[in-house]
Amino acid sequence: MDELASKKNLAVAVTDKKENQQNPKPEYEETIYSFEEVVQETKKYFGGDELAATVWANKYALKDSKGNIYERTPDDMHRRIAREIARIESKYPNPLTEDEIFSMLFPRILAVAELMWRSPETRDYESFQAEVFSMEDYWNSAGVIYGPYIANKARPNNPMQATPNGAPDEWPSTDG
Repeated sequence: MDELASKKNLAVAVTDKKENQQNPKPEYEETIYSFEEVVQETKKYFGGDELAATVWANKYALKDSKGNIYERTPDDMHRRIAREIARIESKYPNPLTEDEIFSMLFPRILAVAELMWRSPETRDYESFQAEVFSMEDYWNSAGVIYGPYIANKARPNNPMQATPNGAPDEWPSTDG
């Protein structure tokens, strides 16, 4: 390519970049929900608890830089998390599917929250475990999929399957 053609290509690229900056694509090309709609739908998820619904809508629902809301309920958020993890998984051999990951979010996502919200001095595995297992009735009544439900159907010898006694029956070997 001669020098003149190279400069023309560079000029086109710079022009395209400027146009894209002036007319950026929307961050998300999904349905936009009103705050009121999100709170109403999320109240159902939280069993009528308006405070929980409002806090979730304000703090955790996916929004763009203009404040447009793209998730109606925590289930939408959990599905987004599973979709993103599946996107990364797809780059590796034997990837988990979005449904498999979605089925494994609970109680794992609670463990992440536990690490983020409690100081190391106040963390207590036994009480955390009791809290997680106490959620089982709520999750069942709310229709929340939890535990390695689908994943264990697809991977029946999952060594990380937790038991009601806590840790997995056997931790996987790290020996080479």
